[in-house]
Amino acid sequence: MYVTDTGENRVEKFTSSGTPVSQWGSLGSGLGQFFEPHGVAIDSSGNVYVADLGNSRVKKFTSAGAFESAWGCADAATQACSPSPANGQFSGPDGVAVDSSGNVYVVDLYNDRVEKFGDAASTSSIEIFTTATSTSSMTAPTVQSLPVLEIASCCSTVPAPPTEGLSFSVSIGVFNAGGTALQGSQLPQLVGSPSYPVTDANGNSISNLSCYLTGAQTIMPSQHGTLVYTCLAQWSIIKSASVIQTAISSYTNLAEQAVSDITSFGVTKYAGDTLNPQQFQSFKAAYDAATSTIGIPATLDGGLAAVIQLTKNYDFTPSVTFKLNFAPLNYQVLGTGLLSPVTVVVPPYKFQELAQWSQDEIGAAGISLGLATLGTATLEACVSVYGCIVPGALYAAASLVGPVTDLIFQNELSDPSGNYTQIVVISHPSSTITSLPNSTYSQLLYFEYEYNANLNASAESSARGYGALKAGSPAYASLQFTRAESFASNASNYFGRLQFCLNQTLVNVAPTANETSFNGGVRFLRENGLPLGVTQILSATGTLSYFNYTGITSMTFQPVNSTIVQSLPNVGDYLKSDAALQLTYTPSSTSISTSSNTAAKPSGPSNFLIYGAIGLVVVVVLGVVCLALRRRGRKVTAWPIATISPTRSVQGISSETAEKLQKLRRMLELGLITQEDYEERTREIAEAE
Repeated sequence: MYVTDTGENRVEKFTSSGTPVSQWGSLGSGLGQFFEPHGVAIDSSGNVYVADLGNSRVKKFTSAGAFESAWGCADAATQACSPSPANGQFSGPDGVAVDSSGNVYVVDLYNDRVEKFGDAASTSSIEIFTTATSTSSMTAPTVQSLPVLEIASCCSTVPAPPTEGLSFSVSIGVFNAGGTALQGSQLPQLVGSPSYPVTDANGNSISNLSCYLTGAQTIMPSQHGTLVYTCLAQWSIIKSASVIQTAISSYTNLAEQAVSDITSFGVTKYAGDTLNPQQFQSFKAAYDAATSTIGIPATLDGGLAAVIQLTKNYDFTPSVTFKLNFAPLNYQVLGTGLLSPVTVVVPPYKFQELAQWSQDEIGAAGISLGLATLGTATLEACVSVYGCIVPGALYAAASLVGPVTDLIFQNELSDPSGNYTQIVVISHPSSTITSLPNSTYSQLLYFEYEYNANLNASAESSARGYGALKAGSPAYASLQFTRAESFASNASNYFGRLQFCLNQTLVNVAPTANETSFNGGVRFLRENGLPLGVTQILSATGTLSYFNYTGITSMTFQPVNSTIVQSLPNVGDYLKSDAALQLTYTPSSTSISTSSNTAAKPSGPSNFLIYGAIGLVVVVVLGVVCLALRRRGRKVTAWPIATISPTRSVQGISSETAEKLQKLRRMLELGLITQEDYEERTREIAEAE
């Protein structure tokens, strides 16, 4: 008994009871090799005939597996035959049988016919059977007119390059070289399998491209046509935020030399020297796309060096290359070698955000450490909430530079939000801050809150804008990106005030912040823990969970340069540019009124944007600062206008005033009034209230 093992490309011989006797064959086109053997038959002399489907030929062996002959090729010297409708040749020989006279019958699968050959058992060498061979015993089959699709060109994509998470089209030029029209289900299905990498940053297998043929068409015989497929690729771009943050921090020591190398030789040369060839091609595709689309400033060289290191360690998947092919067909396709691979890149804004985050993270470590050092040096004087303002504000600022800024970028790099029809609002600060006496320090706490809260609101609005784009709703995308830009602009403005107050704080504190006072603060922490007043301030500013008790109590004193404040990154400027860029690429559509949407807080993870924690903080400072400044005769807006929802009244503000403020905000967002007009009219309403 003989069995063709198609998957293993071999023939196995068994006794009648199923005991293995022998086997022969392997994958290939050689004399004793096969490519998906199917049918098998035995003649009266014990010779074995095998239908070698993948090589389009029939092979004859002795009962012991010794090769004798093969046929099916136009050229007798060819071992791997090409599919052909010609008599004596095959296009997928699937079955074979031998009659008592030694005639051989072959099922020619894709030519839809059976071919009969004369006494093939007497053949001792490779012989091509044509109508001139054994004509007395060979019946020439009637060759049907079958579809034959020839690929003429491939593969243009729109947009170029394609982007992860967004649909793109692939166009393939074809020619119908057969005699039958091709239409509907007869047209080939495009398949794209990942060739590099095959797993994403989180180690999960990358799925095949999801593609479908766009539009109905018919390609007549001898006619050219274009097959257009709509495709989508998705994968996890980066590892978890905590892993990325740790990885970026570990590259700090490399940053200075890396920036020098990049400045001297360029990003591409540095990446080529750092990455293996496949990683380099993957990185370069994403880098080129980001550079040509939105531009990568030279100031991000340190961040790019970190991104290259993340790529090297498989923590970041900048692009994926997919190998294209057609799903199996029941007719012949020529020119499949023209199906060139397609490389899909991460969204350019995400590439830039990762570089920006890396840049800020590398620079933030020293700044955060310096601010924490100064906070510790002022800790012994902390006996009440008021006395704890200085260390609380410095510790909060240290968290804003590091962990909180990390959180903002983590949110920007997260997947689009499906909650794109709801409007982001900002909570009021808590009374812990607003009840503090007016001073540079209480103003600093208030500006820290507003800066952070507006950054969070901008990041969440952007996530909802991307969600709207993904859902095909440009109107909501435009609305969300407009609000993201407005929140980021507010954050940027508050940053300037924060930086000013923080600089004044450092000027006041630095002269007395020496090793003795620092060691006293560390000793105080070890013996008493974090003072209640500082805990309340950090809780109110939403930074308590980022206070690194172990790190601070294990630090050694290093003199702090008060000019470090000038090195603080203004994340608001970056988010503002990002939102403005997205507005540029958002299709025009009918605008949506914000009053028709339900005001709601972000729906992401519990630590997604620090609304809850931060929202407790600065409302308090705001009230106290405003009251104190009013007593001095200054005009101050008493409420963060972005927190006011048209569907509810705010404590201390009448519903009529809330509605006026909301209308002003809407007018500003729609460009009906300038920022200056908005601020002036808001002050007037606040004073009237």
